[in-house]
Amino acid sequence: MIVESIKHAQKVFERLHKNDYIVLDTETVGLVEREDALRWHRMRINMFSVCFRGESYSFPVDKFDPKYPSMMDYAKLLDPIFRDRKIVKVCHNINYDYGVFTIYDLKMFNWWDTMIGGWLADANVEKSLKVRAPLFGHHLDETKTIDFTNLKELAYYAEQDVVVTDELYQMQSFGKVIRQKKIPFLTSSNKLVRLENPLPVLKVSPDGQGLTDFEKIFLRLLEFPVLSCVLRAEAKGIRFNSKRCLNIRHKVIRDIELEEKKIFRFAKRKFNVNSTKQVTEVFDDLGIEIHAKTKKGAPSVNYESLFNMRGVHPIIEQMINYRQLKKLEGYVSEKGLLKEVFSDKRIHCSLNTVGAVTGRFSSSKPNLQQIPSAKDRYGIKSCFTAPKRRSIVCLDLSQVEIRVMCLFCKDPAMERVLRDPKGDIHMNTAKEFDVDRSPTAKQLNFLLLYGGGAYMLANKLSLEGIPTDTTTASSYIDQYNSTYSGVREWREQAYEWHRKNGFYPYLLGRTRKVENLSSSNKRLRHKAETQLANNIIQGSAQDWLKCTIVRCDPRCVNPDKAVLRYMDFSASYAKRLKDYSRKLVKYRELLKKTKTQLLVQVHDELVFETEESAQHEVADLIGDIMTWHPYFEPLTNISVPIGVEGGYGKSWADAKKNEVIVRRGDYDA
Repeated sequence: MIVESIKHAQKVFERLHKNDYIVLDTETVGLVEREDALRWHRMRINMFSVCFRGESYSFPVDKFDPKYPSMMDYAKLLDPIFRDRKIVKVCHNINYDYGVFTIYDLKMFNWWDTMIGGWLADANVEKSLKVRAPLFGHHLDETKTIDFTNLKELAYYAEQDVVVTDELYQMQSFGKVIRQKKIPFLTSSNKLVRLENPLPVLKVSPDGQGLTDFEKIFLRLLEFPVLSCVLRAEAKGIRFNSKRCLNIRHKVIRDIELEEKKIFRFAKRKFNVNSTKQVTEVFDDLGIEIHAKTKKGAPSVNYESLFNMRGVHPIIEQMINYRQLKKLEGYVSEKGLLKEVFSDKRIHCSLNTVGAVTGRFSSSKPNLQQIPSAKDRYGIKSCFTAPKRRSIVCLDLSQVEIRVMCLFCKDPAMERVLRDPKGDIHMNTAKEFDVDRSPTAKQLNFLLLYGGGAYMLANKLSLEGIPTDTTTASSYIDQYNSTYSGVREWREQAYEWHRKNGFYPYLLGRTRKVENLSSSNKRLRHKAETQLANNIIQGSAQDWLKCTIVRCDPRCVNPDKAVLRYMDFSASYAKRLKDYSRKLVKYRELLKKTKTQLLVQVHDELVFETEESAQHEVADLIGDIMTWHPYFEPLTNISVPIGVEGGYGKSWADAKKNEVIVRRGDYDA
């Protein structure tokens, strides 16, 4: 039902305020036509919709047509509901809707994100509403087919979204969907009418879409608080030095031009270096045979193909350098990072806390996770800076995937090295295999954890500059399985457990299901096996890191104290959490005093901004928290310490370079 006046809206909200939850969604327009709709910072609401068990309303605002109330008028009515902690505010992808509402000084307390809830229930189903809707018997129209200037069409589209979100929430929260036979609606004349529900009202409980009691606690105490931290991180943004970026850009362009001249010299003519067709013609003229093919059978001259052709002709090396420079240019060009700088001189990227099935973050607009470190010869991360009297703190969990694997597999050789304060797992592998520590030993350790095949290993090592054939790679795999036999044994046990139970648990209790683990197709089965091993380790490490994010935000509930109210723990672990909770109160006092703020998360790395005068103390404190045991009791004892490395400085690059914090957690002997 379309609400067109403040008076009608007031009556609707008075009615909805009596319920225990309310579902909301926004329809937005950009301040500038070119802006992406995902950038809530630059969007404004032209309609929003609400729902409770099928009773749905849409509210056009003056952005849609000046004759309707303004969003600020509606905000006065929404504010009491948003602040009422007894009412759950439900959205699908609240990261976006919450951000848009904050533009109108609206803050939600006690909310639920059905997108994250759906991901936790079944990560194999795409998170979007359009994909989930058919599971509940709905069909949602594609956005591109909607006429956003047609009031009735837009209102129908908006209300369908909240109706589906409502049913998703009911399934996740209550384990079933309650559909009313006749749906009540409050008309503009304050009359309550009941319309026949066009959908079946029999039992609606799609398999795999509900949540266990543990999963609900996991959402409440980990995933949702982490999202709160991310919303604050997005709003804060990270300061960006555009002038320095422009200087770097000039250097990159100059070097690209120099590489082009070298390429033309070897080719003995000018050509479009970015054209596959023209590069292929030049290679033919020089007698360079291209073995790699695209999926369509055409000659492939992508970066990987060129890397495998090194040594064939001097032009190949120049082409590789050129490609690397062009990739770096993408970051410093006018369409790259510079485009994303706001008027506050900060970049406010979008962070998705469940960007991958494992629970790893993803970053967009821009993707800060793809900015190189080791191969960045120009120091692009030096453009990310702290304001006056502030510093950047950058800390990461050291070799966390290897350590988490060790927690699962209990391999004696791994445990011995990882328990030793001076131990170096990469150096140990290098000695065992008689290879260089970097990159060969590091690649062996990270790739073979998950049961990767000889072809993949040979290809990866070759790309790292270590030409390797599949025969040599196979021998490496055999030797790895012998040196760290517990790794392969655990993987085989994990596969069998999954085949028997249909899932495998992560370290902190959430579960992962993969398809094709019992496939008769050897290729599909092997792919599923490596995926499962990879997901368990990466997902477990990410859950651990998310515990740190919540602990390091004073505005979040004290999780170590809160979790003891909801779950039973062993006596020793309960004591550990009580000790953590008391220590956290003191730690948070400093974090609050120094206005320490999470800025971005990149894989196993956390980037904060803090007061320059307290940078060492804050970095050391956060490093300590990162090594703590998680506040969900692990399914296996912590047999090796979790290590943290990092530093601080005036820029992101400085913080990564100045490694002054090295921490090791305790472990259960």
